[in-house]
Amino acid sequence: MSGDKRKKILFVITKSNWGGAQRYLYDLATHLSAEGNDVSVAAGEGRPQSEPRQQAGGELIKRLNSAGINKIYGIDTGRNIGFFDASKVFFKLIWIIWHERPDVVHLNSSKIGGTGGVAAWLLGVPKIIFTAHGWAFDEDRTRWQKKLIIFFSWLSTLFHHQIICVSEHSRKSAAALGSGYKKCITIHNAIKEIDFYSQKDARKFFKQQYKIEPKRDSVWLGTISELTKNKGLAYLIDALAMLESKNWICLIIGSGELYEQLFRQIKIRGLKDKVFIINHLPHAARYLKAFDIFTLSSVKEGLPYVLLEAGSAGLTVVASDVGGIPEIIENEKTGLLTPPKYRKVLANELERLIKDKNLRSELGKNLQQKITSDFKFEVMLERTKEVYEK
Repeated sequence: MSGDKRKKILFVITKSNWGGAQRYLYDLATHLSAEGNDVSVAAGEGRPQSEPRQQAGGELIKRLNSAGINKIYGIDTGRNIGFFDASKVFFKLIWIIWHERPDVVHLNSSKIGGTGGVAAWLLGVPKIIFTAHGWAFDEDRTRWQKKLIIFFSWLSTLFHHQIICVSEHSRKSAAALGSGYKKCITIHNAIKEIDFYSQKDARKFFKQQYKIEPKRDSVWLGTISELTKNKGLAYLIDALAMLESKNWICLIIGSGELYEQLFRQIKIRGLKDKVFIINHLPHAARYLKAFDIFTLSSVKEGLPYVLLEAGSAGLTVVASDVGGIPEIIENEKTGLLTPPKYRKVLANELERLIKDKNLRSELGKNLQQKITSDFKFEVMLERTKEVYEK
């Protein structure tokens, strides 16, 4: 913050699992706390109670506790919120905001953006910030659903002083919100330096821990992703089944509601000795150098941290041409882009990289340079602090 003025900042998020939005909150909260600001967090997936709790919830809360942030409130909700649950969350947020008296309420996720915005506005919070990690109306939905989501998203913007979009794509999509669009600015996600394991150590870990026994000359493919519909992993598995090359393995690192479905698909496709789901691996990014090729087959994205991490590790990337991904991956220069849901195109690009080690090396180096120069965490942090001050 400017000068010696410190602020009370309340971060609010719907879920406390570990994903892009949670990573964003964690990075901001821990750095702002280290600078002397009074930081508190309200997060879902915990037992509701009226005092800050020190041990409950998902991976986000565990990491915040380890970092010394202990003022964490449970708001007892998941991603799907009905009217009754939304009412409980609203009144709980009223209590938390009244108790904390924050200078800034920073909201994350569409569902909490409206409920939290109204609660903060009613209590006269000086600065109400919403970060759009991608808009729900950009998802694959029916026309009437999109119109309804746009209406409620616009309504939510009435209670926000500023809206941070993590990609330029998200900011342009916000034009659908009418007057709310004027409150939108782009601040790209960014990462700090990561202490990666070496390729040798990372591969040794997977071989020993998960009994993976690839052939000596195998090319390692991989992704780190929530096992949800928006990540398009079913398309990736189908694409892998189309590959002519046999000297590869693929690791899918993540957890989510589609685990059983994806596991069955792997068996049906005859890939159980080639494709492995690593169901939850703490600090997964540290193992990225195990891979030769990183792939992200998403059908909807904001600006994915995992591509910044993969680029920082010097990996070659094949990713869907959706959301903010083209702001990281320039096709044929810093990686390869494929249209979402096109299994055959994805298979062709993976095949091309498996066979061409020199192309992998060139694209990986170019991406690493781009991440180092264009996605600096210090810039993201300073720009966010400027939003708090406006």
